[in-house]
Amino acid sequence: MAGLNGLINTVRGALSAHSFGLAVTSQNIANAATPGYVRREALLQTRAVGNQTYGTVEAIGLRRATDVYTSRRYYESIGLGSAASHHYDKLRQIEGIFNDLQGAGLGESLDALFGSFSALAANPADPVARTAVLERAETFAIRANDMASELATQRDDLLHEARETVTSINAIAEDLPRIEAQFAIAKAEASAPATPMQDPEPCCATLGD
Repeated sequence: MAGLNGLINTVRGALSAHSFGLAVTSQNIANAATPGYVRREALLQTRAVGNQTYGTVEAIGLRRATDVYTSRRYYESIGLGSAASHHYDKLRQIEGIFNDLQGAGLGESLDALFGSFSALAANPADPVARTAVLERAETFAIRANDMASELATQRDDLLHEARETVTSINAIAEDLPRIEAQFAIAKAEASAPATPMQDPEPCCATLGD
């Protein structure tokens, strides 16, 4: 009878372990097209049954099929690429403010102001030249104030965007320990079911971006 019970326990442990593995495989198949999902492997090991010459198989947890060095380089490249793209976009906005080729900068109004000064210097008593200087100076001042306002608006937008980014980063960073704890529990509990768990890889990629 004892031999039969031992055999039943052996089969039960093996079936439980392989059921765990099948559940993990099922998750891998279901998430094969999910962006950022990392394939997982069920960790199985043999376990002796008391002093018997036979044993069984048990599940000891999960392992993500990923390389730490490669992942680190990947996240670093995401961060650098995102920073470069963001920097480029902001510089394009600033370039639009100082675009003298399209008459959006200070060059045209400044040239007109210098030209009016030259005309006034050539004929100081000419009231038309004096009026022209005042008009060109006013035009230049208005354009300079407009550019300053546009730059101030962009600065405020950047500060607002930075605050939102920090809030988003903090929210993701606070959630990462919970996600990692799921894998720690699955690894610590040999009989833990292979239930669907949120993968930390997309969160890390979002942080890098």
